[in-house]
Amino acid sequence: MLPTSTFTPTPVPTDTPVPTDTPVPTDTPVPTDTPVPTDTPVPTDTPVPTDTPVPTDTPVPTDTPEPTDIPEPTDIPEPTPILPDSLIAVADTYVRGGRYSNDNYGSDPVLKVKDGSDKFDRNTYIKFDLSNINGKLAYVGLRVVVQKVTNGVPAPLFVFGLEDDAWDETTMTWNNRPPVDSQKLLTQVQVSQTGMIEFDVTDYINAQLAGDKIASIVLSDETTARRIVELSSREGSTPPQLVFMPTQTQVSHMSIAPLPQEGETMAQNHKPKPMNTVWFSILDILNDSEALSGTDLLAKLNNSMDARRVRTFTFYRALQALQTQQWVYESGDRLLSDGQHRRHYYLSLEGREALANDRIVRDQLDR
Repeated sequence: MLPTSTFTPTPVPTDTPVPTDTPVPTDTPVPTDTPVPTDTPVPTDTPVPTDTPVPTDTPVPTDTPEPTDIPEPTDIPEPTPILPDSLIAVADTYVRGGRYSNDNYGSDPVLKVKDGSDKFDRNTYIKFDLSNINGKLAYVGLRVVVQKVTNGVPAPLFVFGLEDDAWDETTMTWNNRPPVDSQKLLTQVQVSQTGMIEFDVTDYINAQLAGDKIASIVLSDETTARRIVELSSREGSTPPQLVFMPTQTQVSHMSIAPLPQEGETMAQNHKPKPMNTVWFSILDILNDSEALSGTDLLAKLNNSMDARRVRTFTFYRALQALQTQQWVYESGDRLLSDGQHRRHYYLSLEGREALANDRIVRDQLDR
C-alpha cells in the first residue's frame, strides 16, 4: 500500500496595500502679543428717567395762499351821531308890530304868525341848544302844533334860519328883534287845519352843528294874507321840538294808491284813478297862466267845463284842497286896475308834476 499523501492548499497571496501619502506638517502658528490691560472706567450716575412725551398729531399741510393786492386806504367814515329822541326848544316867543312893538310875549303859552303890514305883523322865534349832539344828521324835522287858524284858510307859513342867536325870549320885542333874512328861507307850507306840522330843516341844523351849536328859527308870513296862525309854545301843552330820523322818505301824492274797500281785492283796485275833474281843470288853467285872482280863475274854469257851471262854494273848496296838497300856492293880495286888492293863485312845481302824472293816467284810460 502505497502511502497516502496529505494535501495542504497553498494560500493565495493578498494584495499588498499601497502606501498612502504622508501628510505634510502644517506651520506652527506664531504666538500673538498679549494685550495690555486698560483702566477700569469709573461708573457714572444713572440718569433719572424723564416722562415720555405724548405724541401730537402731525398737522396736515395747507396750501400756501397766493398774495393778494394790498387794498387802497378808504375814507374814514363820519362818526355816528349821538341822538336823543327829540329836542325841546330852550326859548321861544313872538313879536308884534304897531302899538304892541314894545311888548314882550316870552311867557305866553301860544306863538303867533301873521302878515298884514308892519302894524299887524307877528313873527315867531324859536331857539334850540344842539350842544349834546355830535356828527352829521340824516334828517331833522321841526315840529310845531297848530292850535288855531283865523281870518280864513289856508294860511301861509314860512320857515327861516336865523344866524343871530343873541336874542332873549324874556326881553325881545318887535323893536329889538333880529330881522328876518329872506336868503335863509328853509321851507314854506299852507296851513289849512289844526294839528302837528313837520318841516325838514336838516341842512340848516347840520350847518349849525358845524358852528356854534345853537339854532334859531323864525316863522313868519311873507304874503300879507292877513291870516293868523297860533301855535303851542314851550310854555303850552306841546312845545316846538326837533325830531331825528336816520332816513326820510318822501312820497309824491300821485304815487299813493288808494286802499281797497271792503269786499274789494287788491287785484280789483290796482288801476290808478284820475283826479277830480274840477281839480284837473284848475291845475290845467294855472299851468298856462303866471297867476290868476280867484275871480278870473273861476271864470276861466266855467268856460272850460262845457256848459257845466261850477258853484263858487265848490270852486273854493277845490282850491283849498289843492293848496293843502301844496299843488297851488297863494301869492297874497295884489292891487288890480279897479283899485281893489285880490289874492292871486299860481301853480307850484309839485302841482305841475301832479298835472303831468294825471294826464298820463287819463291817456292810459282812454286807450
